Amino acid sequence: MVAEIRLGSGKWEAFCADRMPRELDDEIKKVHADFFEASKFLDPKELKEVPPVSLPMTHVLKDDLIGIAKYPIDTWELQGQPRITSKGWVKLAMMIASKRMDKLASVFQCGEKLMARL
Repeated sequence: MVAEIRLGSGKWEAFCADRMPRELDDEIKKVHADFFEASKFLDPKELKEVPPVSLPMTHVLKDDLIGIAKYPIDTWELQGQPRITSKGWVKLAMMIASKRMDKLASVFQCGEKLMARL
């Protein structure tokens, strides 16, 4: 999949990723507000363990028309560029959950179970 993100500068970029494991996604949805708040405490150095490398979105019509974009995915994959794998999603979720174990222990525990299978 391609995930789109809007950077603090307002610039849109995208990255390639596998889908987040369903069990983890379901667990995060139960505590999404707390999970979002905890994500604000991540250190940029921690994120280096979960590589997405973003690529600029190339809009077909014009730069400010969100939702119509094309991506050089074939080239991305042929060059072996990094993507967030299922394991990467689990690592990221566990990093975030560890910031607020009092509210996000269930997400962390779900991640531990998934890591054992991945």
